[in-house]
Amino acid sequence: MPHTWFLYHTSEDPFAYPMGTGILKLRLFTQAGQQLSCTVIYSDRYDSPGHEVPLQMERIGSAGVYEIHEAVIETPTKKCRYLFHVTNPAGEYVWYGERGASENRERAGSFQYAYLHHSEALKLPSWSMDAVTYQIYPSSYNEGTLQGISDKMPYLQQLGVNVVYMTPVFESPSEHKYNTSDYYKVDPVFGDTEGLKALVSQAHRHGIKVILDAVFNHSGDRFFAFKDVLAKGEQSPYKDWFFIHSFPVTQTPVPNYETFAKAEAHMPKLNMDNPDTANYMIEVAKYWVRETGIDGWRLDVANEVNPRFWSRFRQELKSEYPEILLIGEIMHASGPWLRGDQFDGGMNYVLRDAVLEFFAEQSTGPVRFMEQLLHQEALYNEGEFGYVSVAWQP
Repeated sequence: MPHTWFLYHTSEDPFAYPMGTGILKLRLFTQAGQQLSCTVIYSDRYDSPGHEVPLQMERIGSAGVYEIHEAVIETPTKKCRYLFHVTNPAGEYVWYGERGASENRERAGSFQYAYLHHSEALKLPSWSMDAVTYQIYPSSYNEGTLQGISDKMPYLQQLGVNVVYMTPVFESPSEHKYNTSDYYKVDPVFGDTEGLKALVSQAHRHGIKVILDAVFNHSGDRFFAFKDVLAKGEQSPYKDWFFIHSFPVTQTPVPNYETFAKAEAHMPKLNMDNPDTANYMIEVAKYWVRETGIDGWRLDVANEVNPRFWSRFRQELKSEYPEILLIGEIMHASGPWLRGDQFDGGMNYVLRDAVLEFFAEQSTGPVRFMEQLLHQEALYNEGEFGYVSVAWQP
């Protein structure tokens, strides 16, 4: 048996995932440069051996040290058992299953996808399929006001833009507005709630959706709940809204509470495990959708918030607003957040870096660029990779 072959598969996303009722997509990694041919053998998981159906897998391409092979199989009963048969041009072969690789089929075992639950498929808003998004940093865009942004909607429509994503517009003492003071108030430097409503209305008249940025990983230190903790210490009813190490709360020289990044005293980390904090922020998200008609949220530092909160966040918002788009800022491979229970997409910084290296910096060639794209594609299922959001920064 050719022991040196590298093969990898696991019967979970993104190596096995439903694409519809009774349809399962499989992905197998093999060692690059071996010219391997892969066949998947599959059947209902309760069928006896010998009833399997063979299907030749398609070689998608090389991601550097490994190659990607894919197949889409039909399993009408929604219960599937399968294994792989891998050969090289010399006729050497192995069976590959849950127990590993072997010349003996029984010793290789079989992978099993116990049941294809329809809810596992990621359901995206219908309008997001052809989204062309334009990111706006309000402080530096056309007079730095909501009215100035509204005035540009005809121009953006002419560009072919159909989604506008704005970084935070809520009250904050900073220019970037990522340290929120009041989640229910538009920062006066930009305008007011009526101005935001007018912006969304103007955008919709021009066929443009609007996504706002929300910061639920941390607040600003002028947020009413944190100000109360600063004033009352352990007696504050909001002390469990944050991660306070000791009392009294001190901000200098080093804060004695968790913050965004490293000791950012003006950005105390929110405790989303606390029901009151979670309830408050979910109501904030619903409020702005209800009041202004926005079409989505981009959630800052989403990978540092407890996933249980995001599951509830998605369920509650989607139940009231099925077509709302939820984008999480995941600063690395975001597949685990895109399984249908949290976000519709992620800020794909890894893809962004590859695009900038090839097109802008021209520091990498087409082969390396395609290897990086295929590597990224292999980390996601088909729906996830097709609709991730790329973060562009000037």
